[in-house]
Amino acid sequence: MQASNVFFELEKRVKAQGAALVKRINGVYEFDIGGQSGRQSWTVDLKNGNGSISNGKPAKADVSISIGDEVQNLYVYEQHYVLKFFLP
Repeated sequence: MQASNVFFELEKRVKAQGAALVKRINGVYEFDIGGQSGRQSWTVDLKNGNGSISNGKPAKADVSISIGDEVQNLYVYEQHYVLKFFLP
């Protein structure tokens, strides 16, 4: 699933800018991504500590986003939406 590549890239950026992102965003986001090939959840925690990205559902999310995994469309969507949504 190409989504893991996007969240891997996002994780690198959160590690570099985590404290500033937590201060600015202050939220836990759940991304539920999938389709015919199965579903996968990712947690983007920009509320606690220095922020983190993890595979799986959070105990409590402030925002939940559910999208399909149309492979090429998903990659473009995430590159242009998810990364720019969180990072300047």
